[in-house]
Amino acid sequence: MRVPRVRFTVRRMMIAVGLTGLLIAVGLRWYLSNQYRFNGVVTRAVPKGSTLAHLESVAGRAVYPASTNRLALSMRRMVEADPAQYPDGWEEGDFWACYDFPDGNRWWFQVRNRRLVNYDPAVLASQPQTKRPILLR
Repeated sequence: MRVPRVRFTVRRMMIAVGLTGLLIAVGLRWYLSNQYRFNGVVTRAVPKGSTLAHLESVAGRAVYPASTNRLALSMRRMVEADPAQYPDGWEEGDFWACYDFPDGNRWWFQVRNRRLVNYDPAVLASQPQTKRPILLR
């Protein structure tokens, strides 16, 4: 019995690589859409002082609310009012990178000069968590 010969071409190889990459990306986004898993992965993979690029490489693209957003302004006032809990404070040019979850929770990461500030992985790990999945943006 003769086994059929498969011809590998550059085009077939590129399609295979592209589809594999797409499947990995979709799978990772689904896995991280669950708040419980998100917290676990980010807590372990994103140390204190990490860059925004590193956070997004682990968790996917964040949402950036406008600095005039009512909730963003409220979060800023909270940071400014409690220097004991937020030792890095708030400086002009800081902004928020956020991740939304199905129950209405939103995780806020303060960013300054493309680095996370006032971020402690242990605090993220201790937050209440839901297990219902959504897709991240």
